[in-house]
Amino acid sequence: MKKAFFLSLYISVHILGLSRTGFANEVSVPSSETVTQHYVVMAHAMFTEAQAAAADLALATDALLRSPNEANHLHAKQAWVTAHRAYSRTEVFRFGNPNVDDWEGQVNAWPMDEGLVDYVADGYVSDSGNPFAQKNLIADAVVLDQALLRDMHEGAGAEANVATGYHVIEFLLWGQDLNLTKVSAGTRSYLDFSQSQCASVHCDRRALYLKESVDLLLADLADMVQQWQLGQGDYAKTFMALNVDTRLQRMLFGLGSLVYGELAGERIRVAMLAQSQEDEQSCFSDMTHFAIKENVDAVADVFNGIVQAKGQRIVGPSLSDLLLANNAKKHQALMLAFTKAQNTVDKVAQQAKNGLPFDQQILLENIEAYSTLELLIAQLRDQAILIESIDSQQLAMVKVMR
Repeated sequence: MKKAFFLSLYISVHILGLSRTGFANEVSVPSSETVTQHYVVMAHAMFTEAQAAAADLALATDALLRSPNEANHLHAKQAWVTAHRAYSRTEVFRFGNPNVDDWEGQVNAWPMDEGLVDYVADGYVSDSGNPFAQKNLIADAVVLDQALLRDMHEGAGAEANVATGYHVIEFLLWGQDLNLTKVSAGTRSYLDFSQSQCASVHCDRRALYLKESVDLLLADLADMVQQWQLGQGDYAKTFMALNVDTRLQRMLFGLGSLVYGELAGERIRVAMLAQSQEDEQSCFSDMTHFAIKENVDAVADVFNGIVQAKGQRIVGPSLSDLLLANNAKKHQALMLAFTKAQNTVDKVAQQAKNGLPFDQQILLENIEAYSTLELLIAQLRDQAILIESIDSQQLAMVKVMR
């Protein structure tokens, strides 16, 4: 797999002679064909990174289940944070690509009625009308395997019945965030996975649920890596068979939709309006700021043809190159919009690092942090407007300049 991965990068960046350093002497403006090809390469690389991070998570959770202790529990939680950050960068391929949209719900669904999965605190408020809101699969006598988890996911037609994916794993590692202090996350004990010193009950089934969930996640990511392999993957071949204008449309639509409708709207604005911790994405770990930052940075990177792969920064033919050749004024405005949003999201992340997690930043009483989120929403809106104003047909007709 590694050989094929690096070969595809080599074809996209080197054989075509389209590395940034080579533009001045060889090709000033790449063809729209090579831009869309590099997009596929970036997707494959980023899903491969997410798969590798999930494999590390699997090793860490296996260590926790073999030897439940504080250190192994902390390591597993840190591995989850790294894995979800890697996944969050791949969300730039949502919305414009049906294969990712059809798949995303089983790996990153939220918010969840955690009572479906495990015990919850007294006074737990579930999604209205959800018959499985407090089913507690871990305490149930039903056979706990991957088939059951797939079947229960969005069971009874309720999206809150999240039985698989990153946030189920997050809940199993952290437990509910009861905000024991304003800055605390979930406080589940490692003893919840101990067979000899079980802190609650059903520790054997909780360990099994964690194992099955991580294995399902690995399988889902392996499928997406295969789909995006240039020249071989099912979706990669489907995508490249489309006319080039349609490919560019999908790329632009995906970026614009993530920036505003999903990120600025569903992930930030909804939580601010509701003043609700339950409406933040990573509500058990209080690591929502990382997902927001990775989304913002990945949009700018993919537009500019940049991918971080195996510790290397690769740059190839991009939408940015085509837009610069087509409309230099709009290109300048969009590059400035990217920079503004990235600077602001860095402040959001820094505030979280300084002890004010996202579920506190959304509160009206935290005036400065709240204002920073308001500013980020406005900047993302401006960014989305610029992206959505780009004419894909004009980009498709940009001439290659040598």
